[in-house]
Amino acid sequence: MIFSMAGRAALLRSLSHGRHRLPFSESVRGGLICAAPAVLAAAWHAPLLCWSAIAAFWTCLCDDSGTRPRERIVQGLLFAVLGGLAAGCAIAAGAVPGLAIVLAGASAWLGALVRCRGALPGLRGLLVATAFAVCAAFPVHGLQDAREYALYFIAGGVWATACNLALWQYSADTRVRAATFAWLYALGSYVGKLAQAPDSRHGAAASRAQLRASLDTMSAAITAAPGAVAPACRRWLADAEQAMALLAGIESLLHSRRRAPQAEAEAATLDLIRAVLERLAEAIDACAADLRRAAKPDAALTAERLRPFAEHAELARESADAEAPSSDARAWRETFMTLCARLATLAADADPDSDTRAAARAADAAASRASQPWRNALHAVVAQVRTHGVFARYAARLAVAAMIAVTLARWRSAEQGYWLALTTMFIVQPTFSQTVRVSSLRIGGTMLGAVLASALALAIHSPILLALAILPLATGTLAARAVSYVSYILFLTSHFVLVAHLGTPVGEPWDLAVSRVLNSLAGVAVGVAASFLAWPEWEQHKLGPAAAHALKCVSEYVQAVLRGRASESADNTPQEQHAEQQAERNAREIAALRRQACLAVDALESVISATRLESLSSNHRAAHASVLMLRLRKLVGVVSPLEGADAALDHADRARLAALAQSVGALLRATREQRAGLRAQLQAADSTESIESIASADYATHARSFFARHIEHEVIDGALAVSMVVPDVLDA
Repeated sequence: MIFSMAGRAALLRSLSHGRHRLPFSESVRGGLICAAPAVLAAAWHAPLLCWSAIAAFWTCLCDDSGTRPRERIVQGLLFAVLGGLAAGCAIAAGAVPGLAIVLAGASAWLGALVRCRGALPGLRGLLVATAFAVCAAFPVHGLQDAREYALYFIAGGVWATACNLALWQYSADTRVRAATFAWLYALGSYVGKLAQAPDSRHGAAASRAQLRASLDTMSAAITAAPGAVAPACRRWLADAEQAMALLAGIESLLHSRRRAPQAEAEAATLDLIRAVLERLAEAIDACAADLRRAAKPDAALTAERLRPFAEHAELARESADAEAPSSDARAWRETFMTLCARLATLAADADPDSDTRAAARAADAAASRASQPWRNALHAVVAQVRTHGVFARYAARLAVAAMIAVTLARWRSAEQGYWLALTTMFIVQPTFSQTVRVSSLRIGGTMLGAVLASALALAIHSPILLALAILPLATGTLAARAVSYVSYILFLTSHFVLVAHLGTPVGEPWDLAVSRVLNSLAGVAVGVAASFLAWPEWEQHKLGPAAAHALKCVSEYVQAVLRGRASESADNTPQEQHAEQQAERNAREIAALRRQACLAVDALESVISATRLESLSSNHRAAHASVLMLRLRKLVGVVSPLEGADAALDHADRARLAALAQSVGALLRATREQRAGLRAQLQAADSTESIESIASADYATHARSFFARHIEHEVIDGALAVSMVVPDVLDA
């Protein structure tokens, strides 16, 4: 019952609030662009216009609406021309036995190599290679057909590029506000997950990943904005890193309790936590709604929204203190309330330097874009080939898979065989585990999409009405990319099946759907076999290096936070003698270390998940690595609330934490022979003066120390646990 209520609440929130974070307006524009050629194909009985519809969809798929119009025109026209040349060459080469197969492998190799330049250039290269492979699988050949397919593809690409720039556009402020709204929605989802299961270890893992991705998107949108940005958006960006630190601390604090759930004190504590976090999630959602509705969102409105929550948290803390629990429970509860209060008041203060920092970020981004010409891209591709890098091996693997897929599609002129080549091109990934994961998701989405498209084709007999049905499907395809891969494939399959049905209106819709599913299964089999046999990339070999890198990054961050500075040596130049400048520099450097540590831990978690997909039996090393990953993540969450916590710590607390930084750093860097002695020293230090040793009567006197002593105790516990499991991962 609780699960159903929580699920119903999450669904209602997604429908009423979360739908605004999806790019519906741009998706509708893309849907209109993709549907127009299909409608013309049905009205004029010109099946080749369906090929233009596919080209238009691919052009919309790889269009970066956040860049300058000139760059969008160049990239769109270049993609259209390259795709048209690939399609024409594939069909022209079909007249020579074996030539189209060899060229399909060469185009796949070149297209996959471009992925080393980033996700969007890699997508463009993959789509051009896919256009070649799909046309090579078509049962047509000859110069006349090659010219027509090339021209129709170019026409579709030019049409989409022109419409993407000519139809309704969105200002930089609108994009920034949309990205900030998506960040606030992810932030509210993350806090809501913590409120639903405050005693669960994995309750907010998916929301944490979405939160980080939303933060990157918001930062990129604000950085790329050419003009002024709304103060509320600047405020949230300036506070985002600190908010992430406080949320990591809250999550770690919630997971640190190990008392029996049936105890009355524990139940009261969890109820209190749940109520406070629910109020915080509601306040964040209210801030998101104000940001979306207000013509000129202001930071003062954010402070007004968060003030009632801060008052509620203070009342909850006072009522909890009146119960007079043990000193340990009071310290833990005091720490939790302190973090929540700091999170609530984070965006309330004005930031006079935010304009300066935003301008500096924009200048740095412009300089970075200017320093990346085509020559650098060519050098990166050549370096991949020379060093046999990850993307070079992926390119060779994709080339082999493309040649096999095109051969099977052309063998006996398999019906709808180009779908086999299409599936193979998209499911082959740089590693075997990624290929397996994408394959499983694509099979499910393809089956659901084929059923949906077949039902539409059976219900709608008019070709023009069937073409109009492509509009919602294309819109859903472009919008579903921000939701999940399965929903994206569901709409994508339905969209392509209807386009193909209009292009070749022969046979029953169910026959077409079954043919699509069978060819998809064959394409998945080819892709998985190629990933397994052709220079396979195994994640299990990356486990040790990923664990060592995560340990190094977390160690550097923990030591920096405990010391209160990011480096041991301070700059004594006259310019750096001002305390405010030094504090700002330290905060910036520590935030960078925290982000690096979080990314390293996330990378380790990704490697562990991939390793489990590769192995059919239990992997003890991966199990120990999983424990290490959880402990490292907890260490980051434990110390992150100390960022900028000078007001909550006295000189004695700072001295103790600085000494702890030295001991913890030595333990995390120690060899196998040194770990035993260092663990004994830390255990002795932890037992001499723990939180439980402070009497309840001394709580008022030592209130400021509880915060530091709790963190000290948790850091020692986490460092000892890490030192115990590290040998099983690194020394295995």
